[in-house]
Amino acid sequence: MTDETMQQVAAKPTVVAWAAASRSLAVEAIGTFFLVFTVTSSVFAGSTFTPLAAGAVLMVMVYAGGHISGAHYNPAVTVAVLLRGRISLREAVGYWITQLVAGPIAALLACAMV
Repeated sequence: MTDETMQQVAAKPTVVAWAAASRSLAVEAIGTFFLVFTVTSSVFAGSTFTPLAAGAVLMVMVYAGGHISGAHYNPAVTVAVLLRGRISLREAVGYWITQLVAGPIAALLACAMV
């Protein structure tokens, strides 16, 4: 093997890990967005079905992305998963940043729409 080939082989695990982390964070952002958007829209619309809407969207998001990101969608859930040792602190910080960015964006969009 040449040096160039060895470098390419050595770089692949890093690229794969980065791609998996990006996919997890993207799914976490989408799930958090939909959850916050649904709850905020329901509350501002004065719906009595807010708990049903929240449960339904959470169920869909867990089934759609749970196998990719773990379906935390909430910083408190991420804390619990971190304390159980299922994710590293580095992963938890990534999830928290993603959740704390997607949530307010969804809330502002829901406020603007309702």
